[in-house]
Amino acid sequence: MSDWARIIVWSLAGGHSLNNRRINLGIIGLGRISSEWIGAAKSSGKIDISCGCDADSSKRNLYPGLTFYNNTEKMLETEKQLDAIIVSTSSSDHYETGLKVIRSGNNLVMEKPSAFRMEDFLNLRKLSAEHLTLFYNAFHFMFAEELIWFLQHKDEFSDRFGDPSGFSSMFNDPYALNGKVAIEYQSLSGSWVDSGINALSVLHKIFEENHCLFAIMGQGQMGRESGTVSEVLLQSLNNKRKRIFGSIFTSWTSGTNIKVTNVFYPESVVQLNHTKQSVEIFSSNGESEVKFMADMPRRLSNHYAGLVSDLYKNIIENTDNSGMAFKLYAELFSAFNLGKGENSAGK
Repeated sequence: MSDWARIIVWSLAGGHSLNNRRINLGIIGLGRISSEWIGAAKSSGKIDISCGCDADSSKRNLYPGLTFYNNTEKMLETEKQLDAIIVSTSSSDHYETGLKVIRSGNNLVMEKPSAFRMEDFLNLRKLSAEHLTLFYNAFHFMFAEELIWFLQHKDEFSDRFGDPSGFSSMFNDPYALNGKVAIEYQSLSGSWVDSGINALSVLHKIFEENHCLFAIMGQGQMGRESGTVSEVLLQSLNNKRKRIFGSIFTSWTSGTNIKVTNVFYPESVVQLNHTKQSVEIFSSNGESEVKFMADMPRRLSNHYAGLVSDLYKNIIENTDNSGMAFKLYAELFSAFNLGKGENSAGK
């Protein structure tokens, strides 16, 4: 029986064999986030990460089960049976490494941010189409448990409180003490690029459309793209397609790791606390009520468990999320184009 015949038979039987097919991935960059990928892949029971690459040869023994390379080109030349390759290098290296992966004919799984400029993102997407490869963008905050729970109950909140009237999202990380970005975080290219894309990905799941209207980009050590504090005003549409407004605030200078998204209703605020992994209602009468709290304490592990599940589905179905990623990165980089104090309302 031919492979296509087997696929037809499996499909008629409910597709169970296809859905249980194991996939094999490689990973380039064996830093902190690689452990989340590898742990989540192992826990999924459907994904093997068989090889890894890092320029630092001392990382050879971090993951004994991986075939180790310290040269990207060598890995791409040698490994010919991979379903996709994850790029988890330093953010400043994502674009160049992504180009190499696509040109080698492999499907690309890109950690955020996929690029530091819209032109580079578009080039990755164009090159992927030319090489008939997948270009999957890893937005791990889309799989936060508190967000998933809220989305499952969003209509109930609207029935109870009315339509959302606004929102705010705040992402704080303690990366810049005394106003200077610590050396290990300088490659992230600033709070807006690193955390703004997380906030945009969360808001994309909650509202139909999000457009940047006004931006104040903080000036960092390496130009405005590396700013430590930024604030962006956005226009969105609620579930009745009514215009509402909100903001995203990102900061590395507060000395805290607090990340929250608030959805405002006429008489209440529903807060998605991404740090606590909880959903809490704050009423105008001063009362509060915790509606959800994640069972598992490790936030990133929860995120990457959902992420690898979605990645698996995309690879099996030969699809990617580059169209959605285009919308998110277009808004991310449009904030820089607005410039300090400019706005696009009415344009």
